[in-house]
This record gives sequence, structure tokens and C-alpha cells, in this order.
Amino acid sequence: MAASSFAATSVKATVNGMVCAFCVQGIEKRLSKLPATQAVHVDLKQKVVAVEAKGGK
Repeated sequence: MAASSFAATSVKATVNGMVCAFCVQGIEKRLSKLPATQAVHVDLKQKVVAVEAKGGK
């Protein structure tokens, strides 16, 4: 099977108020529920949230 020629769209944002694992869990939970979200990656140490959109979104 050939790989798709379309790259997934992703957005990265710095979240200065994110200070604990509870913050990470809440962000992941809410963003994962959005219909256009394929994946959510949260880095607490760097205070960065990356959201990957589903193809075509």
C-alpha cells in the first residue's frame, strides 16, 4: 500500500500556565474530543502542546 502524499497538519503552542500532570491530562482530554483532532502531544517540561489534525481538516 502506498503512503499518502498529503502531510498531516499540526499546530504547536506554548502554554505558560501548564504546571502539572493534571493540566496535561485536561488539555489532552479536551483536545482529543474535537472532531478534527487525530493526535495530541503535550510536553510538560517544555510547556508545548502539539495537535495533529485528521486528513483534510
